[in-house]
Amino acid sequence: MIKRSVLALVAIFSMLFVTVAFAANGNAAKEISTAEMHATFASTVKDVNMVHAHLHHTLNCLVGPKGKLFDPKAMDPCKGMGNGALNDLGKAPKVRAKLEMAIKHAERGLRADKYATAHAAAVRTAALVKAASAMMK
Repeated sequence: MIKRSVLALVAIFSMLFVTVAFAANGNAAKEISTAEMHATFASTVKDVNMVHAHLHHTLNCLVGPKGKLFDPKAMDPCKGMGNGALNDLGKAPKVRAKLEMAIKHAERGLRADKYATAHAAAVRTAALVKAASAMMK
C-alpha cells in the first residue's frame, strides 16, 4: 500500500516537473507551426512589402524576442508561446538544420527589393519551415 502511494507521488511529481519544464521552454512545435503559416503567407502575397512583413513574422517566431534577427517593429505572432522555436526546440538537429536554412532564405527575402527575388526566397522559406513542422509531428 505504501509502495503504491510512493510510486503514485513519484509519478505525479514527474508529470508536474515535465509540465513545468515544458512550459518554461515554450512550445517549439506551435512556434514552428505559426512560422509556417506566416512563411506560407509570404510566399502567396503579391506585394514585396507584404512578403517582407510576413517574413519578419516568420523570423520573429523562429528566433524569439531575444534573437539577433528579431524585429520588435514587426508583429510577433508567437508572443507568449515561448522564446522562439530555435531556443525552445531542444535536441532535434534535423529540425534545427531546416529552420536555420529557412532563416537564411528569409533574410535573403528581406534584403530583396524586387518582388520576384523576395517571393522566391519566401517560397523556399515556406518549404523549409513546412518540412521542419512535419518533422515535429
